[in-house]
Amino acid sequence: MPGLWLVAIGGALNFAAIVANGGVMPASRDALVRAGIEPSHGFANSAALAHPKLQLIGDVFAVPGPWPLGNVFSIGDLVLVAGLMLLIHRSCRATVGVSGSRHDVS
Repeated sequence: MPGLWLVAIGGALNFAAIVANGGVMPASRDALVRAGIEPSHGFANSAALAHPKLQLIGDVFAVPGPWPLGNVFSIGDLVLVAGLMLLIHRSCRATVGVSGSRHDVS
């Protein structure tokens, strides 16, 4: 399936960062501030850690907090979404059949 390899790479990047940090995705403090996310006192899926491992592939990008979907995301998330977009685009495109007429690929 086209794009599935990109989805797998994005997932693997996220998985590596989470496993290296004991089950938490390391987040940049700056990204959390830009996203308007307050530090949590309990467990958080994504958090600023004192000594993060693989911070470069952690949540270092942010959608600004005033937006309704203010959040942080990683390079793995970007790669994963790019793979999904490619998968959807290539799977849903029209093709030219033997007779020369266009038909949808199912």
